[in-house]
Amino acid sequence: MNDDIKNSDWGTHSKTIVFNNNSFMVGTFNSNNRSNFYNTEMAVFCRGRIELTNDVLTNIKFRMKNARHLNKLGKPDDGTDLLDGTSFKKKLLYFMLKIPASIAQILM
Repeated sequence: MNDDIKNSDWGTHSKTIVFNNNSFMVGTFNSNNRSNFYNTEMAVFCRGRIELTNDVLTNIKFRMKNARHLNKLGKPDDGTDLLDGTSFKKKLLYFMLKIPASIAQILM
């Protein structure tokens, strides 16, 4: 990952599913009622391309290896703080949005 991406303030929230050795899907669909009935969702399906499917699977394995692994309580397995390495700006935004997000979740 290059520094421009690593230091960016945006990201994507896509899901990737590898079905077998030559087909996969990348899309936005969540398995919930909101996605089923109200949201506009999209996906790209690819079948018949073993090399591309292998690249996608290799990328998934790389990200899993380099991800922070969480225990059943949602805390990092290695004992570090959940927001360790997060900038002050992003921590501040997280805590400012935590209360309204909790209230909105109750209303849903």
